[in-house]
Amino acid sequence: MPPKLRLPDVVTADFVKWVKLGAPWPAQAVVAAAPRAALDPAAARKSHWAWQPLRKPAVPSADPAWVRTPIDAFIFDKLQAKGLRPSPPAERRTLLRRVYLDLIGLPPSPDEVQKFLADSSPTAMEKVVDDLLSRPQYGERWGRHWLDIARYAESQGYERDEPKPFTWRYRDYVIRALNEDKPYDRFVFEQLAGDEIPGADLNTQAAATFLRLGIFDTIAADGKVARYDQLDDVVGTVTAAFLGQSLRCARCHNHKFEPYSQTDYYRILAVFDPLSTDRPRETRLAGSKAELADYEKALAAFELEIAPLQDKLDAERVAILEPLGAGYYSDKSKERTPRDEKKPRVSQEVLSAFKTPPAKRDATERELVEKNRRRLGDEIRKLATADQRKADEASQKAIDQLEAKKPKGPQVYLFTETAKPLSTKLFLRGDPHKIGPTVEVGLPPLWGGSPQATPAPVTQDVLTPSSGRRTWLANWMITDGKGTLARVIANRVWQYHFGRGIVATSNDFGLAGDKPTHPELLDWLAADLIDGGWKLKRLHRQIVLSAVYQQSAGYAQIPDADPDNDLLWRWPTRRLESEAIRDSMLAVSGKLNPEMFGPPIFPPAAQRVVGTSAQSDWGNSDDREASRRSVYVFQKRSIPLPELEILGIPDSTMSTDVRPVATTALQALLLMNSRFASEQAATLAERVAKEAGNDPTAQVNRAFELAMARPPRTEELEAALAYLATSAEPEIKASVKLSPLGSFCLVLLNSNEFLYVN
Repeated sequence: MPPKLRLPDVVTADFVKWVKLGAPWPAQAVVAAAPRAALDPAAARKSHWAWQPLRKPAVPSADPAWVRTPIDAFIFDKLQAKGLRPSPPAERRTLLRRVYLDLIGLPPSPDEVQKFLADSSPTAMEKVVDDLLSRPQYGERWGRHWLDIARYAESQGYERDEPKPFTWRYRDYVIRALNEDKPYDRFVFEQLAGDEIPGADLNTQAAATFLRLGIFDTIAADGKVARYDQLDDVVGTVTAAFLGQSLRCARCHNHKFEPYSQTDYYRILAVFDPLSTDRPRETRLAGSKAELADYEKALAAFELEIAPLQDKLDAERVAILEPLGAGYYSDKSKERTPRDEKKPRVSQEVLSAFKTPPAKRDATERELVEKNRRRLGDEIRKLATADQRKADEASQKAIDQLEAKKPKGPQVYLFTETAKPLSTKLFLRGDPHKIGPTVEVGLPPLWGGSPQATPAPVTQDVLTPSSGRRTWLANWMITDGKGTLARVIANRVWQYHFGRGIVATSNDFGLAGDKPTHPELLDWLAADLIDGGWKLKRLHRQIVLSAVYQQSAGYAQIPDADPDNDLLWRWPTRRLESEAIRDSMLAVSGKLNPEMFGPPIFPPAAQRVVGTSAQSDWGNSDDREASRRSVYVFQKRSIPLPELEILGIPDSTMSTDVRPVATTALQALLLMNSRFASEQAATLAERVAKEAGNDPTAQVNRAFELAMARPPRTEELEAALAYLATSAEPEIKASVKLSPLGSFCLVLLNSNEFLYVN
């Protein structure tokens, strides 16, 4: 199509006649449209599983030989019903490596493997799990999972992709919150309204950066559209991340697949409408009142110390420049005087302001001094004698050294808000320039409608007054909405352990989302999470100590009753995420720097890649800094670190519930030929040679123990020794010289066993 020749006239005439008749279709082909009742919120609330009242189901009976925990009873009950049997337990080394990679994202060391194998007690795995959950690396590993959901990045996106200052404080907040085992309901509350909490400190205020992590066009042609695009991102992320709802689809019209009206969308938009979005580079001084009082006290002491030095230098400069005469027009008359290169380029008013004692300067004089202090220094360098310049430089150096010690109040990247917001309008077709009726803050009927209490402004004991609307929504989520809130996070935790959630669409618990494979288990996990005080570490422990988690991945044949392993009759092998691959390489090579928190790091990246952005903002960390964990790498939207991007990173323009896993030739080329992989292989070879000595057999054994957490099999040892015996010449990979042992180590780092959780 289209046909090469014109249709015959008789055929064209038939089409014309059919169109004039109204283009009728044969009766037998007519398909009835879905009844509107399917999108009715009251009906959905009664029937849809995600909105049913949360009750803890009874634990089913299952073969006691299979069951270790209540989780096993739910899983194995379904297997029995399908005539399936679980796989046998995984080999102990395999299981240890699995739980290490799962909980902290790093492989076990050979000493940790031997310690576990030597412990034959029934509680050996429990001790390992408790130890891993107590390590700071747990927060780094699971914090990265949450950052996917929060669409975390440290730049604005769009073509300029400017930095988002101090967003790393949010990343640090997430890691600390998980390591502290902060109750999940509190974790949610702080991210929605951490700055509205009376007595909020730096930590809780940094939590609210969650709302401001989305993309923003800093040079948008239409500021109003850009503002509501940003608020749309907030609405969409909040409802998907915490409640698994696709409310964002109702911005322009009633939702096509879910029982949400356009009015429902604007009810939730009204919660965030008070946020000010017009200053993308603005940060806020943060901290509790006590913290800020300490900062102000330290700042005042600093000013008392530096002021005499600065005043003395100002006086010295004026004494040098004033005799030369003002060489610029009067600030009052605006009448220009002829330019004399031998005179300082300052006005008489500026010189007079500097001569006025600091305590007696009025506001105008203080402003003139602040604006022209640098200019006075420039004029001294041009017009003063050599001796005068030398003395000036010495005085300025003393001030600069003291200035480096100036207390810096902590900054956070938060929206500002007004306590008395304007009324929210519904936009026709979602266009901010087509104003519709006023919409009040409220909950969609699907969520049960609005509670009786209305949002109350927050004005006492907070950094700045606020509308209280976010506090209102957060309170509803952790009380009336807690059933859905708990289901969503329980499903996410399950997903990151098994590679797939009980509900596969972790951000969509709506009518269009997938149904849970084990609805009773999901409800049991959610209810038990609430019963346990919303503690996530307790949930992790239950999962990884279950028999279903500890199954082997091997199988003789795929059963017809469950070819996709939805019922979990075996362990689902999966590839590590890009960050875990990079971190594991650093760990086994011995280069991993365990330093935590703080501003982002900038590992080496090809200049031609970095230079593709108009403002790359890519720093230059030294080798030690660059060897920190990947969660600390600068998250620039337009230019991700290549070794992370190629292996798969989330789309940070939106909340990512499940990372897509793709296998491409480029990944193999990266792992075999990139400078990073080659450097880790070379460093691993140096470590192996140092720890195992010069004996090739000992070297191969040690390399396998470090990379695979096991000794080599006989055939692997023989093949490795044969390669080392016949390979004498070093190999050059990405400008890195690899010895034969280094090339062998590179092969281990490229193996499926290293890259996959088995």
